Amino acid sequence: GVQTCALPICLRLVARNKYLLLIVGIVVGYEFAAAMTDYVVNVIFERAYSGEAALAQMFGRLGWIVSGVALFTQILLVPLLLPKKRVALLIPPVAMVAASIGLAIVPIVAVAILLSAADRGLNYSLQQVTKETLYVPLSDAEKYKAKAFIDMFVDRAAKALSAIALMAVILFAGVSIEISLGVAIGALVLWLVSAYFLGIAYAEKVGPHEEER
Repeated sequence: GVQTCALPICLRLVARNKYLLLIVGIVVGYEFAAAMTDYVVNVIFERAYSGEAALAQMFGRLGWIVSGVALFTQILLVPLLLPKKRVALLIPPVAMVAASIGLAIVPIVAVAILLSAADRGLNYSLQQVTKETLYVPLSDAEKYKAKAFIDMFVDRAAKALSAIALMAVILFAGVSIEISLGVAIGALVLWLVSAYFLGIAYAEKVGPHEEER
């Protein structure tokens, strides 16, 4: 069971499996990108709204927008895109790359909202559901032990390391939207490349006909 999987055993299980390493690439790339882009969105909002009441109101609106995108994606897009695993894997990072580049060029509230919607709106729906289904064609050991290791250890480690990276950026570059977005785009490239090859690997595991079901 999951309880019997000691950390070194799970680490070896993942390290020796290219498919699982690609999932790790998605998790790590997303966490680093999310940490940097969340920070940038907060900076842009704080620069645009000086009063606490206006800032709180804007964050409230952002929460509703993100929830709406997540609900729309969950109800309409997930059933449509989930069978097309390679497309479903690529849409979230592509959307975040486009929004991040757009925000670097035009650092305004409207684009920041698009970036947050692409991040949390898609992550809470399409990205999460797609990631869970990636374990279906794996063996029991990979499906349960490796999944628990990635969900619990890798994800938390990536969150911690991304927070450290963000603090390092602030320490050495100050409040720099450009550098923060540069780091985010680098992480998104890792996510995008991992997603691309993971889609191919998934198709090889399940076969072309099963992938479309």
